[in-house]
Amino acid sequence: MLLFSGGSGGNVYKWERLQSSHFMYSMELLTRKECNDKLEAVLNELGRGKKQSPVRSPRYSRDNVTTHYAFNKALVAPSSLYKTSKSSLLRCLYVEHLDLLVLASEDGNIYIWGFDYAAVSALTRMTPDKEEEPMSKDRKFSILFDAVPANLTTPYTPDTNNRAMGSTPNDNHKPTSPYEEPAMPSNMESRSLGDTPVTPTADAVTQDSVTNRVAGFICKNVLLGHTSCVTALALVHNEELYASTYLVSGGWDRRILIWCLETGKLHDRLRNADSSQDEDSDGSMDELACDGVILDMEYCQKRNEIAYTSSDGMVYIRAFSPVGSEMVLRNTLQGHELEITAVRWNHVYDKWITGSEDGTVKIWSEDGMTCERTLSTQGPVSTLCIDKVNGCIVTAVENIIKVYDMESLNLVQTNIGHTDNIRTLTHVVERSQYISGSWDKTIRIWNSYRRPTRRRRHNNKMDDDVIASR
Repeated sequence: MLLFSGGSGGNVYKWERLQSSHFMYSMELLTRKECNDKLEAVLNELGRGKKQSPVRSPRYSRDNVTTHYAFNKALVAPSSLYKTSKSSLLRCLYVEHLDLLVLASEDGNIYIWGFDYAAVSALTRMTPDKEEEPMSKDRKFSILFDAVPANLTTPYTPDTNNRAMGSTPNDNHKPTSPYEEPAMPSNMESRSLGDTPVTPTADAVTQDSVTNRVAGFICKNVLLGHTSCVTALALVHNEELYASTYLVSGGWDRRILIWCLETGKLHDRLRNADSSQDEDSDGSMDELACDGVILDMEYCQKRNEIAYTSSDGMVYIRAFSPVGSEMVLRNTLQGHELEITAVRWNHVYDKWITGSEDGTVKIWSEDGMTCERTLSTQGPVSTLCIDKVNGCIVTAVENIIKVYDMESLNLVQTNIGHTDNIRTLTHVVERSQYISGSWDKTIRIWNSYRRPTRRRRHNNKMDDDVIASR
């Protein structure tokens, strides 16, 4: 399992748990410089790169003689010039089936990271030459195993020597020792004795995963289209309806853009129904998604809807379509008094869940027409997630994680440890853990909530004894 984190510096940290310990993680730094280099390359391809002004040779005269102080100035520019503004990472999304890491930045761009497949192909082609192929370890030391010892009374012949070395004149690689294993296929890893056998397909997948991790991550593409901070991302991976995987983004420019992740290009944008895609290429006919800035976004696969929150205190629900003019507004959720910071779809109960800075979490019906219940968290909600197993609401109230049961709305678990506001929450089902990231520059891992199981008392034997006594 890989964990990704980022912050105001624009760098991405990739964490991987070590096999030797459950509490130790290895860290790899994905620098912001690689994103800037890729951005410059994309701008040059589009013809929007920076034009360098021609360098003119200086003209010296008696009036503009350079002082001695100027010649002694440092030739290297100060470090402040290398620091790019608006480099904070505001949202992170990992597309597992494509092995892509999507990062929304403060500069209005979306950076796509992925495995370096050029390095992967180079690693897979790194096989030793047949002429220099060394002798297998089993053949080299088979004489020490003495699995088929030669009879002392048997006269020495070349065949006897070949049998002792595990080969015959007809077949130099035929194993004769019971300890000698046949050569493994190229798509299987060598396994130690005592390990359970695995199928070649599963082992090949494991080998590909290991090869990808060794190759590392690179910035593969930059999505250009927003004019301000990108603060919301939603992944649309619905194989029943669409053949492609789409990324929906929104931010402070109040626009919604649709990207195709397979092609890495802008597919369409939210626009007026009476305009075509060619007419509004400059963005003049774009439909503003809301009155305030977009803060969060969620896709519901069951209803094929996109819900996004805004700073105007409302949640907008639209029908998703790859065609921007067909994303009609279906409903709006009103009821919060302050900014709505998070919206999630609870697939266990088929409900919309929203959290706000007014210190409440609201549970809405499936169609969003009615607010069914309101939960008080005793503090502003910065983000929330849904427990994928039991459907509980996991909220981040300032620097405390509070877990609420959907049926009783009781506080069933509290996790305390962060010293600043929590900005992200996620549930890892495979490990029964919650992972939180905070402004205190730490990532913390917590045990997820498990509902207690009630034990049934078996009173059949007791009842039989009572009847027998009567």
